This record gives sequence, structure tokens and C-alpha cells, in this order.
Amino acid sequence: MGKKVLLVEDEPLLLEMYQERFKEEDLVFDYAKSGEEALKKADSGFDLILLDILMPGMNGLKSCDG
Repeated sequence: MGKKVLLVEDEPLLLEMYQERFKEEDLVFDYAKSGEEALKKADSGFDLILLDILMPGMNGLKSCDG
């Protein structure tokens, strides 16, 4: 089983691109489309969280302070 990655991205095209690449690398991933959603999922034990900084609502920087 691969490493667990949480991708936080609100742009559909970028989200799809990352998902395809993660599949090629045998990574287990989940995604969130907002900072609020990311905070709810972050406690699930991810090895890596890739966080978009420029998002509406709670941006990536505020999510880090969460």
C-alpha cells in the first residue's frame, strides 16, 4: 500500500492532473476542495498534505493555522 496523500485543490483541472499522477505512483490519496474540508479530513493520518494557497473562503495559509 502506498503513502497516503491529502490534496487540497479547488481548481478541477489541477485536481484531475494530480489524481492521474498519484495513480501512476501508487499513492493512496484523498482530496478536499476547500480549507474547511481539508481541516475535517486532516486528522485521518496522511503522510503528506499538498495544500493550495489561493482558495476562496479559508485559504491555504489560514488552513495551516486551523
